[in-house]
Amino acid sequence: MKKTLKVDWDTLFTIKEVEIAGVQLQITPMSLLQLASVMSKVKGLVKKLVDGGASWENFRTPEQVINIMTTSFGELPELLSDATGYEAEEIARLPLEENIKLLEAVIDVNISSRESLEKNFASLAEKLGKLATPVQ
Repeated sequence: MKKTLKVDWDTLFTIKEVEIAGVQLQITPMSLLQLASVMSKVKGLVKKLVDGGASWENFRTPEQVINIMTTSFGELPELLSDATGYEAEEIARLPLEENIKLLEAVIDVNISSRESLEKNFASLAEKLGKLATPVQ
């Protein structure tokens, strides 16, 4: 039988409050499951954009700006819902500026989480290196 973690999940994921549409929303770093889901959807979005002809060379042409906007805006509420836990339908009703602020908050929170993760991995790698070094 596998053991369960007795973790205080609320303290594990640091909350950042951000004002969106006059309301304080709580944004937390994504879990591995959330991150996998969001990245899978981002991969699908990128495929749709590429299939629609978007590339780094032409993403500013009027045709591709429209392609990128219509494709991305259709997918953004679901992506933000997966990343934040808020309802996609409510996110879709927000003005574009508020969606961009929410996306920026999600990115900021997860970049901070990633930087902490990198520090922890660096420390872990150092300890594993010491462990693997033969004793003389």
